[in-house]
Order: sequence, then C-alpha cells, then structure tokens
Amino acid sequence: EMRWAFRTLTEEHRRLMEAGDARPPLVDETAQVEWMVPERCRAAHRTVRELGLPPDTLIVLVRRAGRAFVPRGEARIEPGDELLFVCAREQEAALRARLAELAKA
Repeated sequence: EMRWAFRTLTEEHRRLMEAGDARPPLVDETAQVEWMVPERCRAAHRTVRELGLPPDTLIVLVRRAGRAFVPRGEARIEPGDELLFVCAREQEAALRARLAELAKA
C-alpha cells in the first residue's frame, strides 16, 4: 500500500514538475530520505521554497497529525512533520547535510 501511494505521489510530482518546466530525476537514479522535523529547528514554520534544498530534490509526502499530503512550494513545514524526500542519487549526501543544518535550533 505504501509503495502504491509513493508511486502515485511521485507521478503527481513529475506532472507538476513538467508543468513548471523542471525535470525530475528518473526513479532508478533516485534516493529516498525520510526526516522528522525537530521541535525547535531552522526548518520549522518555513515554506518548502525557503528550505534551500539541493537541486533535483522533491518532498513527495508530508505526514502531519495522522494525515498525509503532497506539499507545494508555499506549504509550511511544522515541527513533528515527517517528510519523505526523493532526490537524485548524487545529491543524497548534500540533502542529508542540508537537513542536518536545518535541524539545528
């Protein structure tokens, strides 16, 4: 069930990215990273656009209070959110480094 949801969300993001003239990475060239937003951190209460994520990085799912949604650029990230990222495999280390920066208070 989770794979089906992930595949559906990935396809939706691909359509959105193509509509915005961006090119998402191919599925076999990607890495998945999960991250829980700490209570006090630099990411809290910022929009997706303000996170400064590496190129070819998508937030494909946000879980909040038992609900899940696909965030848009203006979606606010809240403490306790669980984020699922998909990024180009060569950007995984940069994404993890950026998340470590954002986790700081």
